[in-house]
Amino acid sequence: MKKVIVLGATGTIGLNTLSVIEHLGSDWQADLITAFSRKTELEQLARQYNARTFTTDSETMLKEIRESDADIVVNGIAGAAGLLPSFETVRCGKRLALANKETIVMAGALLKTEAARSGAEIIPVDSEHAALFELQRTAAPNQIRKLIITASGGAFRDTPLEELTHVTPEQALHHPTWKMGPKITVDSATMANKGLEVIEAVYLFDRRPDEIEVLIHPQSRIHALIQTAEGTFTAQISAPDMRIPIQNALTYPEKAAAPSPDTDLTAEALTFTRPDPRKYPMLPLAFRAAKSGLSAAITYNAANEIAVAAFLGHRLPFLSIARLTEAVLNKPLPPAPASLEEVLTVDACARTAADQLLASKAF
Repeated sequence: MKKVIVLGATGTIGLNTLSVIEHLGSDWQADLITAFSRKTELEQLARQYNARTFTTDSETMLKEIRESDADIVVNGIAGAAGLLPSFETVRCGKRLALANKETIVMAGALLKTEAARSGAEIIPVDSEHAALFELQRTAAPNQIRKLIITASGGAFRDTPLEELTHVTPEQALHHPTWKMGPKITVDSATMANKGLEVIEAVYLFDRRPDEIEVLIHPQSRIHALIQTAEGTFTAQISAPDMRIPIQNALTYPEKAAAPSPDTDLTAEALTFTRPDPRKYPMLPLAFRAAKSGLSAAITYNAANEIAVAAFLGHRLPFLSIARLTEAVLNKPLPPAPASLEEVLTVDACARTAADQLLASKAF
C-alpha cells in the first residue's frame, strides 16, 4: 500500500491527485488531505476518498507530515506558503511530488542539499518541469545544450499591448487552456509563471539561465523540449492534463496506465512563437533575477505575489504588476541566503518593500 499526503487538496493539483490515486487502484491510498480553508469541501473529499483531514495552520501541517507514515507528499499549495512543508517532507526522507514552484525558486539548492542528506526524492509535477525531468533521462547532462519550456501565452495572448491598460481581474482569470487557481492564472497572463519556471529550471536542473528558452505554444501539447549538442530536439507531447505528470511523479520510475485519453496528433497544427518582452515584461525580469542570484529570485517571487494580490483586489492595474516587481528588484538586495531562516528573511524584506511601494505609488 502506497500512502499519499495531499497538501492543498481542494485546489486543482489536489483534486487531480485524488483522481489519480483513485485511478491507480486499491494499492494506493490518500492518507491525509489538507487545505488552508474551504473546510466543507475538504470534509466532503475526506468522506469520498476515506482520508484523514484537517484545515491547517503551518505548525499543524509540519507536525502531521513528520508523524505520518505516508510514502509520498504531493505539495499543491500555492505561493511561498508551500516552502516549509516541502522542507519538512524531504527532512523526513519522503518523496516530494512538487507542484509548488516557489519552493525551488526560493530555496532550491538548500532543498536539494537536504534531500541528499535524507535520501528523499524530489519529483516535479508542473507539466513543463515534469516533461524536462522525463526528457533529461534520455541524454547525459553534458550532452544537453538547451532546455525549452513552452507557454500558452495566457488570457491575453491575442490581445494587443495597447489594450492591456484597463483589463480586469475577471478577464485575466479566463485562461485559454488550463483550469487553475486565481494567482497562477494571473501569473500565466503576465508570464510571471513562466518566469518562475525559468528560475526553477536553473536550480532544479543545475542550468545557466542562458541555457533555457521560453516559446509560446498555444496548443499546449508540447510541454518542453531539450536540444542536444548536435542540434537535434526531443519533445514531450501529451494532452494538457495535469493527471499525467502527477501520476508519473507518484509511480516513478515506473509507468502506469494512462489516466486520460490519448492525444490526437491530427487534431490541430502545433505552432511556436517567441514571447514579446514588451507585452510580457515579467519574463525578462525573471531572467534578470536568475542571473543575479538567489536573493533576486526570492525578491522576484515575493514582489510578484504582492502585486498579483493587489491586482486581484482591484488596487493595482494589470500592467503595473511588472512595474512594481521591477521597482522592488531595483532596490539594494541582501547577500544570498545560506539557510532557510535567511531565505525567509529575504522574502519578508521584499514583501515589506513591495507593500511600501504599493502604498506610496512610488514606482
